[in-house]
Amino acid sequence: MRSEVARISANPTSVHISSMLPELPTETWERAIDYLWNEPADLRNCALVCKAWYARSKYHLVATTTLGLRQTTHRFAKLLDTHPQLRARVKVVVVLGTVSTGETRRPIPHFGTFASMLAGKLPSLGHLGIGNAAWQSGTMHRHVFVHLSTFVNVAGLHLVHVTFPSKIIFGRLVCALPNLRELSCQTLIFRSKDFHPSALSTTPPRLATLHLDGPSDDVVDLLVRHLRIAGGLQELRAGWVDNRKEATEDYGLSDAIATTLQHTGSELKRAYIRLRLPPAITPGQGIGEHRQTLTLGQCAGLEQFAISFCLQKVLAAPSRTPQRLYSLLQSINSSKLWVVGIRLDTRLIDSIGESEILTLAEEFLEQQRCVLIDEVLSSDSRFASVRYVWVQLMCASGSTSPDHDSWQATIQTRLPKLHARRVLSTSVRVWLQDDSF
Repeated sequence: MRSEVARISANPTSVHISSMLPELPTETWERAIDYLWNEPADLRNCALVCKAWYARSKYHLVATTTLGLRQTTHRFAKLLDTHPQLRARVKVVVVLGTVSTGETRRPIPHFGTFASMLAGKLPSLGHLGIGNAAWQSGTMHRHVFVHLSTFVNVAGLHLVHVTFPSKIIFGRLVCALPNLRELSCQTLIFRSKDFHPSALSTTPPRLATLHLDGPSDDVVDLLVRHLRIAGGLQELRAGWVDNRKEATEDYGLSDAIATTLQHTGSELKRAYIRLRLPPAITPGQGIGEHRQTLTLGQCAGLEQFAISFCLQKVLAAPSRTPQRLYSLLQSINSSKLWVVGIRLDTRLIDSIGESEILTLAEEFLEQQRCVLIDEVLSSDSRFASVRYVWVQLMCASGSTSPDHDSWQATIQTRLPKLHARRVLSTSVRVWLQDDSF
């Protein structure tokens, strides 16, 4: 059905409705278009068929809207003025400086246009995104933050590859959305790192979810140390999205994670952390001396914890490898923890075979003191509520990945008590380019 609708809609002039054929019932083509609700390309083709199809297609198209130019923003605002019934259909708006992530971040004056023209007119807008952009104050409407404050139902703000002139502007953006609950920050840059608390006169939002990726020290410094939003967090996800080939170390994120965790409290229920291990260390080099200690001791309400390690082909000597996994688990004091996840990620390793992957994983688990991990998760009264421990191997699509049985046997051998307790689960996942971490 979907392919047929797309074929017809792509070439509407090739379909000639004969008077000898019965007219297609309205509910039939409406249902066909509704079926394409998450296929914007097909919906755009359907909108070209006729006025009736245009109206139905636009009904779905406006739900998630991408604005890349000021002209596009003006057309979008005019559409909603002409058809006010569509305003309540707008759920997500993404403002882009450039379409491709690899391109230079470009100005987004149309973000100010969007905020001023649609202030107070989008009652169902729940998520706002900015991507591949350079925020330039001179190109923005001078009341942009006042206009943003009218979007009272925006619960999620997602910033991906954005350059701000200062941390003050970033802080004003976050504080402008009064009911913000979820904030995602991936690879943000601040041209000026100066910050004066007096520059923010509004009360910071009470965030429940924070996602961090890329170097995040400046982001955390503002959010955690100045705005003090960490105490109310219920979910922290850090380092889980950035899939750049060159992102093989976590020096720009590890300290940010540690700082955030130190300021969280009993409200934190879910923590998902991804760390990139540095390559083997030569004599005379240190590892992690400048890093803060990762700890979960203050998270008394923690229910789910997952950690992903990006492995290197040559591991550091055992005596110089930080035993982060065991130390983190030992720091947990929550009696509510019921899910523990461990992911070993080998995607950043070139030219590696099945046996090498298994050997590398075995060596890493030994360095992380898997015998003690098995013991503490199986016997310690703190983990009596743990019902599910998953250990996943992530491989690149171009590598020869181990089969599930081999991986399962490897993990069960090193975590026998968890296996005997029937809470251990294993999996092998082959990552495709379009997958997220």
